[in-house]
Amino acid sequence: VKPPAVLNVHRWSLEEDLTLLLAVPLMGHMWAELGARLIPHRDRGHLRKRYQVLERRVKSTVERSNKRNYAKQLDDNASRSSK
Repeated sequence: VKPPAVLNVHRWSLEEDLTLLLAVPLMGHMWAELGARLIPHRDRGHLRKRYQVLERRVKSTVERSNKRNYAKQLDDNASRSSK
């Protein structure tokens, strides 16, 4: 991942997020190693915190999607049984 033009940037790019989400399952929770190899302009503490945030967001998105799918299935079954 390329470092940002301005070094003191707090925003995370989509590329950084995807790199982190793909690398952690492969390399594990070795934050210093991940930082040195893949995202050298981010501190290991920043990597760990960002991964925790992304993990929570992905989990809640999947749960929301599952709830919608379940509700849709219930509606479909109810409409089929009423016919």
